[in-house]
Amino acid sequence: MLARFSRIVRITPLVHIRASYASTTTPHVKVSTGLVGLDVEPNAREILIGLYERTLGEIQAVPADAGYRQVVEEFTNYRLQVCKDNTDLQAIEDAIMQGQVEELIDIAKDELSLIPRMIERKPWIIPEGHTIKYKVDNEIGETIP
Repeated sequence: MLARFSRIVRITPLVHIRASYASTTTPHVKVSTGLVGLDVEPNAREILIGLYERTLGEIQAVPADAGYRQVVEEFTNYRLQVCKDNTDLQAIEDAIMQGQVEELIDIAKDELSLIPRMIERKPWIIPEGHTIKYKVDNEIGETIP
């Protein structure tokens, strides 16, 4: 008499909590972001390069000595260089460390939408007669910029 054998098959899901990539035969081909409502962007690198170049162009309307412009130029130049130096999306994500490339696209779009508002409101201009209070070694002082 033949004994019956049952076999337990372990199935590994493609979708993990973080981004999911296809099998080892096609490395770094993302099949899911693992985030609800955020679809995979196959041209993410090219989109990011375009957004970063556009950001660097639009930030030129902000005065060069404004802290906002300096910070935006610094991190945008870094991210642009990372995208130009790497064709692998995972390498871009690892170098920038701000999420997946699809999230980076959203962040870059948000920054682009903020620039015109900052230009309109000019937060780098201190109004005439405005004083700034500062504290040094527990002594409060005032200065006019």
